[in-house]
Amino acid sequence: TLFSYLKRWISMCGFNYFALFFGLLCFIILYFVFDSVHAWTNLWIVISIINQNKVFRTGINSEGNLGYWDKLNPLYTVFNKETEKFSNIWTESNVSFNSFYNSYKSDLLEYKDKNEMFPKKPIPENTVPISMIPWIDFSSFNLNIGNNSRFLLPIITIGKFYSKNNKIYLPVSLQVHHAVCDGY
Repeated sequence: TLFSYLKRWISMCGFNYFALFFGLLCFIILYFVFDSVHAWTNLWIVISIINQNKVFRTGINSEGNLGYWDKLNPLYTVFNKETEKFSNIWTESNVSFNSFYNSYKSDLLEYKDKNEMFPKKPIPENTVPISMIPWIDFSSFNLNIGNNSRFLLPIITIGKFYSKNNKIYLPVSLQVHHAVCDGY
């Protein structure tokens, strides 16, 4: 499968995780967007790749301890067309796509129409923000997490794909903390 091939490629090319992750993320999202697979596939693949890389699971817990999360769960945006507002929902990441898909569907049905920013509570500490704003294309995107300066997890934003000079582009922003990706 495509996913097992990419996992092998990641393990063979471990010398440059940042460039490899960003390139794979762009490739995977392009592949699945144009194959008419929905957002849950992108979420599952992105979170699966993040969970394969210890560097991206580096965090500081509520007790102030630095370490690696065993796994991260996606915290993703959901747009309510009626209110024209976003909610943020998290879903338990599962190794199995089918398990993740079922959890995603259940969470979406239960929380998508709630009129609050974070309807599913409590939010676990081990979540990674993944935003999809398919009506905006961008050349850069910066999202600041205002909870504190100790947020070390990646922040991923996916925009609107567009055509230019007979090529198709999909903006993807991968924001990483300097201390995690450049430190030792």
